[in-house]
Amino acid sequence: MRRLFSSFVLLFSVQFAQAELEVLPATVEMLGEVSAAEIGEHPAFSTRTPVSIDAAELQPLRKALAGAPVKLVLLFGSWCHDSHREVPKVLALVSQLPNVSLTAIAVDRDKREPLSATEQYQLAYTPTLIVMRGGVELGRVTETPKRSWAADLLAIVQAH
Repeated sequence: MRRLFSSFVLLFSVQFAQAELEVLPATVEMLGEVSAAEIGEHPAFSTRTPVSIDAAELQPLRKALAGAPVKLVLLFGSWCHDSHREVPKVLALVSQLPNVSLTAIAVDRDKREPLSATEQYQLAYTPTLIVMRGGVELGRVTETPKRSWAADLLAIVQAH
């Protein structure tokens, strides 16, 4: 009787798991340099609710960025739950900043990609936003900001 019950539970669990797998959409992982538009169209990011940026944080950041251009390098994984949550926030912020360019690079689960940027930037965690000016790294925000993306970016830029 115990063996019969165990078999029933196992069979039910397998069928339930298969049914759950069939419901999940198949998504292709992003890899390499991608545009903000491509990120926004990817199923992992397209279902996110729109992000609003605090105007009180935006104004001082815009002022701090008025000098030499800043380059942001965003390393992320389309498979990564932290990236799902944080990348739309970064894109929303960057879209409102003058004098800032963004290079977004998607990595695989081993944190590799075709351009070898992961080695160049010594990627450890995703997402990572690297702030550069004149080819020099000013700082980085890893996985999630301490306060907010705008506040952390402002602190990095003001420190240099």
